[in-house]
Amino acid sequence: MESDLSNFPDGIVVIPTISNLLPLIWFYDVNLVVDELDKTFYDNISEIKKGYSKMFPFIEFKGKVSCKNIVDYSYDVKNNSVVLFSQGLDSSNTVINNLDKNLFLLTLHGADLPLEEIEGLKNLSNSITDFASSVNCENIFARSSFRKNLNYAALDNTLPNEMKKSWWHQFQHGIAIIGHAVIVAYAKKSNNILIASSLSDECAKFNNVEYNRCASSPIIDNKFKFSSCGVIHDGYEYERLDKLKNVIDYSKQKGFVRLRVCYTSRNGDNCSKCDKCSRLILSLISENENPLNYGFNVTDESLLDIKNNLDNLKEGIETWGWSRISFRNFFWIQIQENFRNNADKYDYNENVKWILDYNFEDMNWK
Repeated sequence: MESDLSNFPDGIVVIPTISNLLPLIWFYDVNLVVDELDKTFYDNISEIKKGYSKMFPFIEFKGKVSCKNIVDYSYDVKNNSVVLFSQGLDSSNTVINNLDKNLFLLTLHGADLPLEEIEGLKNLSNSITDFASSVNCENIFARSSFRKNLNYAALDNTLPNEMKKSWWHQFQHGIAIIGHAVIVAYAKKSNNILIASSLSDECAKFNNVEYNRCASSPIIDNKFKFSSCGVIHDGYEYERLDKLKNVIDYSKQKGFVRLRVCYTSRNGDNCSKCDKCSRLILSLISENENPLNYGFNVTDESLLDIKNNLDNLKEGIETWGWSRISFRNFFWIQIQENFRNNADKYDYNENVKWILDYNFEDMNWK
């Protein structure tokens, strides 16, 4: 799908930019003035803002968007949905659970892989195209430089101490990525945009907060509306291992689903060494699955390296793809529990048995 944005209404094509700027507007008390904007989106900006306020009650979100010309761009809805698809576990689960719908899989180049990583983007695109074909869905690729327009180091340093120092994770990524999907959804006259959940209610309870402090959340995403299209934050009721079991079950029926969870690698594949890759590798092993079948390279030595990287992190030593700011001990504790629950069923490799007694409790860092 190739689209000339000059053929789209101004009040629609401006939505990706405004979506990316909204957290900045509210956090820094800015008045953004635009010439034209879709009425449904404009009317729901205040609802999105309320979601941020619920998530971060210790921050006063100010600022506003002022519009000279508010236009109703409603359309006759067609029976289809746009799925934001990265080939990760969350989005793969969302696709599998919604195959009864007419889906368009949208991958945003420039979100996690920089646009200059041409070979990596090519590899990722080829892999996603293969998956889309296997599930009889049309795949669409969009390119955006939106991550190059902000000074993350400066923004991270302005965040309150109660928050993780990551503007991208805490404020930006959900609403910014959804904003880009607006163009495709408008072109396809979609009734919904689906964005896969990263976290769950159980994760919020574990961290003793009412809402997960993450830019992609049902209290934000589900309030995003434009024209005749809504947004569904999909899969929030699932724990991460539940999603994996769903993908495993599908793989056994239809063929192995190749997953791409890595944000450290730049070649469009999994590095099989970082925190995120290591979690998925051990999650698969805890379900008696071979990680090789799902896109990961694993050796006995690399399994021991996972423990070494965890030990280093405890000492404050951050190695390849391992950092305290992005570490989620909640997920690791769940994986450990799954190993323990399945311990009597499988003869695990000696190089992963260390996880049965590993202490993750004190690894909850901001």
